Amino acid sequence: MAANRISLPASDVPVKSVTIFQPSTAEVTRVLTVALKARTPPAYPSGTNIVEIAGISDRVEPGSPRIYYGPPAYAPRSESESIRVLDVVCRRPAPGSDSKPNPPADAKAAALLAQSLALQSRWIVCQEEMGLLDSAVRLATTPGNGVAADHAGLLAFVEAFAQKKLAAHVVVREVDARIAEVEEELRVVRGARKGEARTVVAASVFAEKEGMVELRLTYLVSGVHWTPCYDLHVTMPDGQPSTDVSLRCCATVSQSTGEDWNDTTLTLSTATVQTTQNPLFVPSITPLRIRPRNPRTAPRRRPPPPPPPSSHLGNPREPLPPPPPPCGGYPSEPVVSRPPSMTTVPAPAPPPALTVLAQQASTPTAWEVSDWGDSESESGPILVEPPVPQPAPVEAAPTRNALSVAYSVPGALSLPSDGQEHRVTFATLNFTAELHHECVPRKSEAAFIVATVKNTSARSLLAGPVSVFVNESFVSQTTIQRIAVKESFRCVLGVDTLLEVAYRQYSTTERQPQLSSSPRKVMARTTTATIANQHTHAVAGLVVRDAIPLRNEAGEVAVTVRKPAGLAQAADGSEVSVKIGEEEGVAAKVHWMKGVDGKGSEKEGLYEWECAIPAGKTVTLEAQWDVGAESDEEWYEGP
Repeated sequence: MAANRISLPASDVPVKSVTIFQPSTAEVTRVLTVALKARTPPAYPSGTNIVEIAGISDRVEPGSPRIYYGPPAYAPRSESESIRVLDVVCRRPAPGSDSKPNPPADAKAAALLAQSLALQSRWIVCQEEMGLLDSAVRLATTPGNGVAADHAGLLAFVEAFAQKKLAAHVVVREVDARIAEVEEELRVVRGARKGEARTVVAASVFAEKEGMVELRLTYLVSGVHWTPCYDLHVTMPDGQPSTDVSLRCCATVSQSTGEDWNDTTLTLSTATVQTTQNPLFVPSITPLRIRPRNPRTAPRRRPPPPPPPSSHLGNPREPLPPPPPPCGGYPSEPVVSRPPSMTTVPAPAPPPALTVLAQQASTPTAWEVSDWGDSESESGPILVEPPVPQPAPVEAAPTRNALSVAYSVPGALSLPSDGQEHRVTFATLNFTAELHHECVPRKSEAAFIVATVKNTSARSLLAGPVSVFVNESFVSQTTIQRIAVKESFRCVLGVDTLLEVAYRQYSTTERQPQLSSSPRKVMARTTTATIANQHTHAVAGLVVRDAIPLRNEAGEVAVTVRKPAGLAQAADGSEVSVKIGEEEGVAAKVHWMKGVDGKGSEKEGLYEWECAIPAGKTVTLEAQWDVGAESDEEWYEGP
């Protein structure tokens, strides 16, 4: 049967929208307008139209292409049924096929190619011109010619020839240089294109009425990636950081599908698309087995002690030897020998359920009874699953629900198939940050400005790198993990150069009176951290962290904390106020740092100061401890 065949290149079917999923899949939607022919015997008795779109990416998922005809929702049902898509087929080139790639669809590459051919033609003409000049000189200087006999004419001819030849050489050099430039540009343009687009998608469309209709082609392609990233912008009017910060949510997008997506709408999704290579399925349940807690250790079987030489009847105080274990079972507790004066206490009976299992161990069953040892912490068997291969964890299908988040990039974008990372911005969030200074003078004499930002937006922040900008100048880069709504994250904004920090350590040694055979010595260790505020404003929140060494595990070296006063007696989580200056209101608080679990780090010897420094003032934070050890004991402070 005759059918109306419509062939379109992919460049004539614009990409309307692209949704990029995780980890490397995208859904592409193209819109095409075609003129369908209806059933008109005898020319088109079937009413079938064959629509072919050539130049689709070779990385298309074979079973994913779909062609839809979507009239408005208010259109009558009969109109929507008048056009039906009967069949869709995806014809990809065979692996390793020698089919030629598509000619460069990029206009720049085509223009460069035409320019290169024109320059090569000009170069050939210049070479031919220089050849004609050489032939003319040989002919003119041949004896018997009029020019060779006329001395004045010969000189004029030679001078004209030299000028012509020189001009031709200059043109050839210019053309050579220009050809090299164009070839390099063409190489860059051709090399920048990644992937091939040689796939053809064909569909059989039935139409009862003739006319122009709009069809939608959707398909999945691989070779597309996107990762989130952020720009944190902070302003510092009058040298003081502002608490108002803006977080620009961006994404780096790259694609090497072989298709150029021009003027398209982009959506970034955290959903994972399940394809034939990574299908989604519900895991199956597997039977359980009873296994020993430590299968590598053989069960310990202690034989009963040998019977004494004399009969038990002759010594009634001696306990009888334990009875042998039942067939197929092990004793419920290890057998140990006891002095005659001890009373033997019978072992408690196992739970009823385990007793039943032990009795059924000799019969063929799916359960096994294994020895679970005699450890006090191992009071019974455990249920474990047999080792079976499990599929890799996968996420749900790409839906707009709690399992995934989709971000729409505003505006129309163009993403070439060059494999390069293109940075796009999809949101800008404004937050209020808490700013303070942090300093660890034992490690670095620098005061860092740290911002604690709380996510007060309605969306979660995905894990990714954060670039920090202060007054539009790049300062540092950090990384955040996934930040849920109402959670906070920290960013270091930079080093405050107007806070000068000096750290000093010194010690004195004295010997104690000899009260034992081993004389002891005590070393008094002192550290001072001096911070000078050269700002014209006060620094409200300054945190200074330090450490006091711990006594060694053997106990030969003892440590006694002298300063900060009251820190040694402070409980975890409590603060101690310490006066650090002669002026009124100049004080600091000191406490043990919080550990990973939220508790204090007194056992680690880590503590921190919290203080404020008025403008133009200097504070000194002092710590002191005594280290007592035997006189001949050598020791050092270290991690």
